Amino acid sequence: MTRFPVLFVNHGAPNQILDKQDKTTQFLSNYRNWAKHPQPEAILIVSAHWEEKEFHITNSTTNLSTIHDFYGFEDELYRLRYNPATSPSLINRITELFGKSGSNQQQHQFKLGMSPTRGLDHGSWTPLKMMYPDADIPVVQLSLRSNLSGIQHYQMGQLLQPLRDEGILIVCSGSTLHNLSLFFRTRADESSPIKEFEDWIQSILTDTQLTREQRTTQLLQYEKAPKFRLAHPREEHFIPLIVAAGAGIENSESSTGVATLIHSNWKHPSFCLSCFQWD
Repeated sequence: MTRFPVLFVNHGAPNQILDKQDKTTQFLSNYRNWAKHPQPEAILIVSAHWEEKEFHITNSTTNLSTIHDFYGFEDELYRLRYNPATSPSLINRITELFGKSGSNQQQHQFKLGMSPTRGLDHGSWTPLKMMYPDADIPVVQLSLRSNLSGIQHYQMGQLLQPLRDEGILIVCSGSTLHNLSLFFRTRADESSPIKEFEDWIQSILTDTQLTREQRTTQLLQYEKAPKFRLAHPREEHFIPLIVAAGAGIENSESSTGVATLIHSNWKHPSFCLSCFQWD
């Protein structure tokens, strides 16, 4: 069976989906044609917009609902729906993988909760509607933990690695830069006050000279990176990238864990929409 990649997508503002001229909208809308893999059997998505005390997954008995978790946008946006089927087999497999957590002393033992009434938040359905507009692939969403621990989310991502060989596409949705206050007070013609962090994360993920151990060590020290706290006053939009790295950086001595920058678009001095893929 095909080994599927792991994706980190920058979902941007909710109404980005309405802007057909936007470069990121165009990229995500063309992903299905651009991707070199076949259609996945199911998609597991992790979004910055769902946190629980412990990890949770959607386990609805019907198609997933669309959550319009925003306000003040165009009326058209609230009329959009994305209601894919769920995947009982993927739910069972994730439950099985979580049950194996803590099997070694270096790994946290994770609990997994079920959310039968939870739908898809905009960090999930807006990119998926662009990528797979027919909603013809079953979807399960996995939450973040509200403690936002980098190492724990990385380890959780590692738990998900076997899914890549089982027909599952893992998509993690967040932002490499997310400071809305800075966005609104920075003029469009100014130089970026947080470009150093964007440069840092792109370098860490894509530098082919780094070993797997070096890449992981440096990545998990993100709080020491230049301008990190300015780029992320709270890191909920960055943590999905850590999950993606955990799932994408293989537990193999032959793997360097390098990612490919598959898209990047500076829409504003404080807002760069970057997407990465681990093949």
